[in-house]
Amino acid sequence: MPIMWNDELIHEFKNEMIFDDVTMPINDEGEGMGCYCWRIRSFSCHCRIRSSAGRDSNVEARNYKMSKFAGKFQLVSSDDAFDDFLKACGVNMIMRKAGSFAKPLVEICSEDGESFSLKTTTTFKTTELKFKLGEEFDETRMDGSNCKTVVTLEDGKLVQKQSGDKEVTIIREVEGDTMKTICKVEDIVSTRVYNRCE
Repeated sequence: MPIMWNDELIHEFKNEMIFDDVTMPINDEGEGMGCYCWRIRSFSCHCRIRSSAGRDSNVEARNYKMSKFAGKFQLVSSDDAFDDFLKACGVNMIMRKAGSFAKPLVEICSEDGESFSLKTTTTFKTTELKFKLGEEFDETRMDGSNCKTVVTLEDGKLVQKQSGDKEVTIIREVEGDTMKTICKVEDIVSTRVYNRCE
């Protein structure tokens, strides 16, 4: 059954929402009256919205899957291979040392359900990616070099692939309030874990 992601609700709850349950009865005119149940922090609220017939079901399903990534996530753990990952990406020693002590805050959101933003904030640097799923864009890597990047949604995971002098893949997966990030370059694989903070 198509899942509707109401734009007004996204704007209001984009950094807090988690789906608990969805019901979507359809009337005789082919229109849905959706009763969305959102679990926001420690309480629940129900928002009844009216959906128009004929909306692209693929877009609706994609937006539903993307909704679990909406919010802010704080780094809580990182394995020893992350320094090797940064080194293989060409990041200098000073930046690697700073990166090893940083506890980045990652915020993922969307204003319209089509364009997405992924902002990473640390005490010494803030970066922000703006993208549409499946569309190539220019990105500046951690070492300052430029590359072409595509972000896709694959099996419920957000997959970021950088192409250029090095092929880098960053996979983000959210389960409940935990986001696991897997960073790959050459034969190096590093895993970092974030907890939802908002």
